[in-house]
Amino acid sequence: MYASGVAIADIYDVLDTQAGQDMVFAKLDTIKDHVVFWSSGAKPLELVNSGEVSMSLAYNGRVGGAILNDGADFVPVWDGQVLEEEWLVLMKGAPNRAAALHFLVHASSSQAQADQAKWINYAPMRPSALPIMEAGEPWFNTGVNIMEHMPTTDEHMKGGIIANPDWWADNGQATNDRYAAWMAN
Repeated sequence: MYASGVAIADIYDVLDTQAGQDMVFAKLDTIKDHVVFWSSGAKPLELVNSGEVSMSLAYNGRVGGAILNDGADFVPVWDGQVLEEEWLVLMKGAPNRAAALHFLVHASSSQAQADQAKWINYAPMRPSALPIMEAGEPWFNTGVNIMEHMPTTDEHMKGGIIANPDWWADNGQATNDRYAAWMAN
């Protein structure tokens, strides 16, 4: 949709319509013969490295790992990135409630989220973790500056899309079914 000129703020409103969903698949029709589809996280980097494709969508952790750990010469393009949230929950009546609650408090702390970035460039979901990382640069465990590889910096989020979990909960199965049918043709 973004590639068709729909403003980021309007993407899910447009996707809520049949015309919007049809627009997505019409855009996919225009590129289908020029795209190599992949189904494992390592494949996009392999495709680019082999020269089979000139660019690819990929998980930022895979690209960041190749750059930060191995010195790969990939150039991330953040415009149009889709940021998805992950959630930690404690179920009512769960065993070991106190230990689980202790873990949740720790894992969601600014410091713990900043510390995660010493090993992978998955973004801290708490903006309060970014100043911790910036103050300690170079933050990554190899001594490489990680901030330019974090998807949630203000600069990288300018053209980013935050996935709407409610929309996907309501529409994900139908969308996946339509995509599977589209891929089969």
